[in-house]
Amino acid sequence: MSGSGRYEPTKGDPLDAISVLSRDHRRLLDLAQRFKGGLEAGRERAQLLEEMAEELATHASIETEILFPAVQEEVPGSEDFARRRIEEAEDLLREASRFRQLDRVSPRLERRATRLIREIDHHVETEEDQVFALLTQKLDDERLARLGAELARARRSTRA
Repeated sequence: MSGSGRYEPTKGDPLDAISVLSRDHRRLLDLAQRFKGGLEAGRERAQLLEEMAEELATHASIETEILFPAVQEEVPGSEDFARRRIEEAEDLLREASRFRQLDRVSPRLERRATRLIREIDHHVETEEDQVFALLTQKLDDERLARLGAELARARRSTRA
C-alpha cells in the first residue's frame, strides 16, 4: 500500500483480490472508452457492446458470489456496507442482462449503452475508493491473495 492509503500492487505480485478487480475495471473502462470514441461501426460496435455487457456480468457475479459475502463474514460491522454493494452489483447484473436483450439496431441501444457506461464509471469509482480501502485496512496480504485466487477462479469458470 502506498502512503496515499490506496493499494498499489508491485510488479510480480501474485494477483490478489484488488488486482483481480482492478483488471476487470480497466477492461470495462477500456471497452467503454472505445465505445464512446465511436471508432467501431456496425458489427464491430455491436460486438464491443456485447463484450462490455459480458465483462460487467462476470465482474458483478464474482462480487456477489465471493467478494462481498467474504467481506460480510470477515469484516466486523460491514454487514450493511456489504449488503449495499451486493445490491449494487445485482443491479449491474440486471442492467447487463436487459442490455444484452436489446436488439442491436434498437433506437434505445445508444441511450442504454450510455446509461450502462455511466453505471460502470460510478461502480469503478465507488469500488476503488471505498471497497479497496476497506479491503486493505481490514484484510491482511495473505487473505487478499487467497481471495484474489478465489475471484480469479470464479471469473474463469463464469467465462467458460
